[in-house]
Amino acid sequence: MGMYKPPSMTGNTFSESFSKNLDKITVKYDNYIVLGDLNFDMLISDKCQPLSDICDIFDLDQLVKDPTCFKKDCRPSLVDVILTNKKSSCFKTLNFPTGISDCHNFISTTVKGPLPAQQNEKIIYRSYKNLILINLINDIAKIKIEIVDGVTTAEQVNEIYQTYENNFINTLDKHAPQLHGIPENLP
Repeated sequence: MGMYKPPSMTGNTFSESFSKNLDKITVKYDNYIVLGDLNFDMLISDKCQPLSDICDIFDLDQLVKDPTCFKKDCRPSLVDVILTNKKSSCFKTLNFPTGISDCHNFISTTVKGPLPAQQNEKIIYRSYKNLILINLINDIAKIKIEIVDGVTTAEQVNEIYQTYENNFINTLDKHAPQLHGIPENLP
């Protein structure tokens, strides 16, 4: 869940609203993460009491440990948070300036989780290893296009094209055969 608390919002109003949202989430999900600029300085216990109380009630851990907000002429503060009820599923929490925001750092974390087993996808590719281009060009030039008098339907045109395409593919297969699996020496 992503959240923002404006600085003008009172701690009580925030606590009530945030608790209602967390109640809805906990019914549907076993694990959850809350990210956002909540404007409670987590470095000063007096300034973050409403959020600390919610973290205690919902058993949330705050993953960001260093200041995230660097306003000019102000002491750095930690107002951007990543809260989770499953700290062990999170690692590599980052906090760094990007130059995009006027004073906030970028925060992120990586979430561990099971992934379904992936099967290697078999691909079809052409081997050009033994290709002699001039021989391919000469053989393609020998393919005849059967011109049939009285071609009047799209179906007849498609049939002529399909015959040519089949002859072209057969010629290409002769000079650059299709292989299945993983191509050698892919970049």
